[in-house]
Amino acid sequence: MFEQVPFPQPSVRTDPGTIGVVQLPTWFWVGDSATSSGLTVGPLGVGGYSVVLHVHPVAYYWSFGDGTDAVSYTGGSGGGAASASVVHTYHQQGTYEVGLGIAWEGSYTFTGYGVDQTVPLGPVRQPAVVRSYRVQEVRSVLVQEGVT
Repeated sequence: MFEQVPFPQPSVRTDPGTIGVVQLPTWFWVGDSATSSGLTVGPLGVGGYSVVLHVHPVAYYWSFGDGTDAVSYTGGSGGGAASASVVHTYHQQGTYEVGLGIAWEGSYTFTGYGVDQTVPLGPVRQPAVVRSYRVQEVRSVLVQEGVT
């Protein structure tokens, strides 16, 4: 059934939004409800049966492009570190490839021909989506007042 109805692709959200800052935390979360709360597909007709699929995410696998990874068990939301899925701090400037893969679990129920059965599924790990994230270094410059 997954070949016919693939898992939704997650979107990676960050704060700061498009450019991070070296030595300051970046908050990461999943940007859409289907990949942060779950979904139901169906009913679909398969060989005279009616099939309904219920899945929900059970883990989020993050890679930050700098050799570090993290696992979280919530998709998170915007609004700061407390509501993020994960928080990560970059130590060097550059453009990093941030990856997010999701592990799904659930069940499918099929009915027809006098049968009504629910079968557990998973976990099934979805391949990661990748997003570029740029990190800059900010340096302060001390300037003596009144000197031109």
